[in-house]
Amino acid sequence: MSDKKINTPSEIVILDGVTYKRENLDIPFSGIYNWIAEDGTLVMSTEFKDGKKNGESIVYNSDGSVSYREYFINDIKQTQ
Repeated sequence: MSDKKINTPSEIVILDGVTYKRENLDIPFSGIYNWIAEDGTLVMSTEFKDGKKNGESIVYNSDGSVSYREYFINDIKQTQ
């Protein structure tokens, strides 16, 4: 998983299909958003650009192994 800080789901807001950080609703979110379930069973790391999923979205198992990964371009899941 990325070494960026872990975020909580309440830190992001989706408005009209665009993702924002709650503290800045004027600028669509760009960066890596990491989230972990309170019980540690689900860890997710997702890349965003201009408020849309762009790049890799990875779900990790609690042992750190990859459960699955998806790729997005402008919020559209890419088939491989």
